[in-house]
Amino acid sequence: MEVATASPEIALTIRRIKNLPTLPQVVAQLMQAVNNPNSSASDVARIISNDQSLVSKILRIVNSAFYGLPKRVSTITQATVILGFNTVRNLALGASVFDVFRPGGASLGNWDRSKFWQHSIGCAVATKLLAREVRYSNPEEAFVSGLLHDIGKVVLDQYLPDQFERVLQTVVQEHCSIAEAERMVIGVTHSDIGRWLAENWNLPVQLAEAIGLHHEPDRAKQASRLVGLVHLADCLVRMEQIGYPGDDIVPEVHPSVWDTLRLSPEAIERLLASFYTEFERSSVFLQLANEEPKTPVE
Repeated sequence: MEVATASPEIALTIRRIKNLPTLPQVVAQLMQAVNNPNSSASDVARIISNDQSLVSKILRIVNSAFYGLPKRVSTITQATVILGFNTVRNLALGASVFDVFRPGGASLGNWDRSKFWQHSIGCAVATKLLAREVRYSNPEEAFVSGLLHDIGKVVLDQYLPDQFERVLQTVVQEHCSIAEAERMVIGVTHSDIGRWLAENWNLPVQLAEAIGLHHEPDRAKQASRLVGLVHLADCLVRMEQIGYPGDDIVPEVHPSVWDTLRLSPEAIERLLASFYTEFERSSVFLQLANEEPKTPVE
């Protein structure tokens, strides 16, 4: 769904925004390489090596408690051989998004960018754990889908701060969800904007659906399982009050998700039992999200 088809007003506003975030060229090239069956680990390493900051971030993640590898990985080639093309691509995408959107930012009412990322990272961890439970084919894709599911809120915060401040005020005044407040104030939701951004970044269609439909999983057409995983993870992380996504509402899990995922109550209990340990291991992502970008040396 393009924003232009949903709301002429917001589409016009976005067109007028200067420096609308674009995906770093190195990540776009990396995605093409990963999708090329003739690409090798050295090809991936060569592309990433064009951005030494990204190299550093990926190696920090790979060598963190998040993966718990027995030996230290010192090169991107090693990381690609050990973890695979798709994992390195998803790590590059996640790390790049932290750079695309400036860390911190002015506080708008009860909005805190760090707490937002805490919620998003919690959702990423929960989505990955759920993916393992249902034997989803690509748990790392599930992780990055959870990480980016609310990326439209960051676009609003950074590029439409006046409208976003009114959204946050409406949440408090009307005691409603942030999505409902967004519809009232600007005519579209963060999910719409996030999907528009994902499509303009040429992200995989399943990732765009997970971002755009995580509040409406019954509308998913091409990635119903992934959308369902992100939707359920978002509900669980909200229930556990991890971070702050813009409101305090814990939505009910959509019935279609239970039909799609077929998860037992025991599976949910297992996830919640292991969640906090896994969340603690993911602290490297919150560190990266909150770091100020380094000024390049001339």
